[in-house]
Amino acid sequence: MKTKCMTRSDWKRVYRKRFYIEDYQHMGKRGKIALFRIEDLRAPLFISYGGNRIKLADVGYSWLQIAFENEFFWVTAMFDERNLLKEIYVDMTDGNVIDVEDPYFRDMYLDYVILDDEVLELDMDELEEAYDYGDVTREQYIKTLMEGERVLGFLTAHAQDVKELVVREQRRMDKWILSGQGKII
Repeated sequence: MKTKCMTRSDWKRVYRKRFYIEDYQHMGKRGKIALFRIEDLRAPLFISYGGNRIKLADVGYSWLQIAFENEFFWVTAMFDERNLLKEIYVDMTDGNVIDVEDPYFRDMYLDYVILDDEVLELDMDELEEAYDYGDVTREQYIKTLMEGERVLGFLTAHAQDVKELVVREQRRMDKWILSGQGKII
């Protein structure tokens, strides 16, 4: 099971980024929100979904991340250099650790993506394989399936609201980045 942190410090593709993180409250839930803007990287990142190839990382792109306490998902929204939303990616997690300098989660393989007006489920096969090989316990597997069903239902019913939220928060936090408030890492 991979551990991913909010600074994405393990991401070798990105050489330099400007990063800003703060405490976050939304709909009564406590969490963390972060934005990083890519300033230098080894090569752009492209992802394909079916016949669509989408660029998700390049110089000037920014990634917004939102994680809540006592939840089992982690939201990442990717924006291009013109601040246009490219996609929203939701990782299912084994819980989010937010009360540390660099919040993190343990990835439970199952993911959801909001593209335009469509919600895609990804990597169910990876979750099943991890369970079959003992990398994920029965309890973690069942919890991930149950939480995943809940998250998928919410995303399907509220995709537009989620898009509006991440766009609003990216714009708000980008002002901090552009004013030089963020750390360069």
